[in-house]
Amino acid sequence: MDKINIDQAAFARWVIDRFGENGEKWLNELPKLISQLAELWELSDIVSLSDSNYNFTAFCQKNNSQPAFLKIGCPWSGIDFEIAALSEIKSDYLLKPLAVDKLKGAILLPRLLPGKSLHYIENEEKQNIITANLMKDLKSFQKSQYNFPTVKGWFNKLSDFLSSPESLIPHSYLHNASSMFDELESAKDFDTLLHGDMHHYNILSDGDTWRIIDPKGVVGNPLYETACFMYNPSQFLTYPDLNKLIEARLAIFSEILGYHLQQIAMMAYCQSVLSACWCTEDKQNCWESALHCADLFYHSIFG
Repeated sequence: MDKINIDQAAFARWVIDRFGENGEKWLNELPKLISQLAELWELSDIVSLSDSNYNFTAFCQKNNSQPAFLKIGCPWSGIDFEIAALSEIKSDYLLKPLAVDKLKGAILLPRLLPGKSLHYIENEEKQNIITANLMKDLKSFQKSQYNFPTVKGWFNKLSDFLSSPESLIPHSYLHNASSMFDELESAKDFDTLLHGDMHHYNILSDGDTWRIIDPKGVVGNPLYETACFMYNPSQFLTYPDLNKLIEARLAIFSEILGYHLQQIAMMAYCQSVLSACWCTEDKQNCWESALHCADLFYHSIFG
């Protein structure tokens, strides 16, 4: 594998920006890691992709005949939780790996064909119904042998942004998100292992079937599963009549999953604010767009 190709990938720039010298050291070791996995799993024709921010990804062939997809996570990407979640979450639609190597943080998956993400469907209502039914099919044990992160732990970090004089996120958003999340926590029935990142780009076509990919592996309120989808895909803010679109998504999720409309909107608001915080941590400029989404969900809650 050509090291220059790896260093030009978006994920490599993110790793260096986020983790500095440690990230650069891991990137320097990556070509050797890829070669070891190629030998171990009998991979050939490895073609790296450049559209991932968090992991090295590549199309490849296994045994010179089976189309496959190689994913290697940097040690700080949460890849270990993804590997664990793949074995813990039960669903006929979650794409299961061909092989994993926990020590190397690597996953080998079957390549989906045509492999188009859900947002390629032009019918918004159909997108929503497909997603809600996929969420409904996700099953996992409420207790696990793995020490997964928690949604509550993620939202506890909002206090760090409140206390930081350098935070770009206005305190009103942080206070509102903290208050709403606490209200949702007090109303929940139980916690369970979640995918944690259910949106259009993690739902891919496999012939006439839709498959779920890339679980984060996080324990929390099942309602949280709806949150990331609500402000995706990436062009979400360019859609016409967003208030009407949000109302339609809320109605379908409520009908199929049984959650109250206002609770879904509240969790979407909370997640939008948390996403804005993550953007600033990752030194990305997406935080303002995330807060714009939060404003839309706030309007759907309070009018």
